[in-house]
Amino acid sequence: MVARSFELNDINGGKISLNTIVPTMENGVWKGQYYTDYPITVTAKASPGYQFVGWDGDVTSTETVITTEILEGGIQLNAVFEKTK
Repeated sequence: MVARSFELNDINGGKISLNTIVPTMENGVWKGQYYTDYPITVTAKASPGYQFVGWDGDVTSTETVITTEILEGGIQLNAVFEKTK
C-alpha cells in the first residue's frame, strides 16, 4: 500500500469521489492508503456557481472523470475549481 493525497483548491468549489466513496475533505485535503495493484477512478463535481477546470499534480487532465494507476511512490491529485461569472 502507498499513500495518496487528494486536494481541492477551493473547498467550496466542489467535491470529488474516489471509486465509490466521497471522501471527507477536511480543510480541502484527504489522505489515505491504497494498493498499487488496482487503478482508481476519480470524479470531480463542481458546486453551483463553480466550474471544474482540471486536475493537476501527478496526473493532469481537464476531464471530470479520470482513471489512473497508483504510482509506487504514491499519488497526489488536486481538483481545481473556479467561480463562474
